[in-house]
Amino acid sequence: VLAGRNPAKGAALAQELGHASAAHLDLEATVDNLPSVDLFVAALYDPANLLVDAALRHGIAHIGITTKADDVAPIAFAALRSPPKRPIVLLGHCTAGAATITAQRAAERFSRVDTVELTALFDVRDPVGPMTASDADMLISRAILREGGKWKWLDGREHGRQVRLSSDSVLEAYPTSMLDAPSLAAITGAPNVRLDMAQGDSLLPWRRVAANV
Repeated sequence: VLAGRNPAKGAALAQELGHASAAHLDLEATVDNLPSVDLFVAALYDPANLLVDAALRHGIAHIGITTKADDVAPIAFAALRSPPKRPIVLLGHCTAGAATITAQRAAERFSRVDTVELTALFDVRDPVGPMTASDADMLISRAILREGGKWKWLDGREHGRQVRLSSDSVLEAYPTSMLDAPSLAAITGAPNVRLDMAQGDSLLPWRRVAANV
């Protein structure tokens, strides 16, 4: 079921997929009028966690691909109060986790990792939806990173770093509040971890994520 505020926009895709349908869903109104489902996949930001709450109430599994680091605490305590009957998966990672997986594989070659610095490069020509466009400032204005083994919440706009893409291309990148930094700190044990976003021309015709470990 493709659900959103404008189900007509999903009707053509539902028909193309087959065995699919479109339904009206307004997170500012109610989420309890959907057909019976087994899993929510939240592709848009849900600031009030209404879909997670509905999943906990009705025993529905939930995958949230836009969950930021500071969204985790409310979800965790909601789950403690009403233990999930099906998995609640938090996947608010950059580009569906591509950066984290790349860094994880690179880190496996080392016996100890001291620093993980990731940079996601976004091309302005890469089309994004209105939510993603408006969410960029929020991702950076309240960023999370690890320095010297300590977690820091800060205004990422004041903690940029320069990233060299080539001999003649240097971009300013800023830390974010996506889940890659906490994930990689847990995976590698590195005391210094950050995920930054930079904007510029793609290295190739598609979006490219660069990872330095």
